[in-house]
Amino acid sequence: MATNPAAGAPLERPGFGDELEALRARLDAAKTYLRLPDLVQRLGELERIVAEPDLWSDPDNARKTTTAYGRTKDDIDLLEGLERQLVDAEELLAIGLGEGEAGLAEVTPDVEEAIASLRSSLEDVELRSLFSGEYDEGDAIAENPRRRRRYGRPRTGRR
Repeated sequence: MATNPAAGAPLERPGFGDELEALRARLDAAKTYLRLPDLVQRLGELERIVAEPDLWSDPDNARKTTTAYGRTKDDIDLLEGLERQLVDAEELLAIGLGEGEAGLAEVTPDVEEAIASLRSSLEDVELRSLFSGEYDEGDAIAENPRRRRRYGRPRTGRR
């Protein structure tokens, strides 16, 4: 961290480094629980299958395969995009710190914006990860037992 030579005080806005560090930890955790290395391997397998000329000889299987390919690619692209955004924010902060107080003041709005964007995107990833199970892509119907009895069946004389 750069310091103000006159006062010996740190130039960094309080919390920038801590916030970026926390975002790095959350992103690394997301890569782990979303199994990024497995996704990359799976994408390679799906790319080979999608490239086969007879893919569409079984339309149902082809749809499942292309859907899996799209979702896997989207997940990888999302995580890699977040990584790029985080690295850019870290580098921007380092540049600002290297240029002293004026440089830090100049990059502060951009770093704050990057942190807010990363925080929001990671919240979305974390929420989405809760619904990444085998059956989570399908629709669900939830019934309230009281409402079902009350409205779903004809009354049998009892009020």
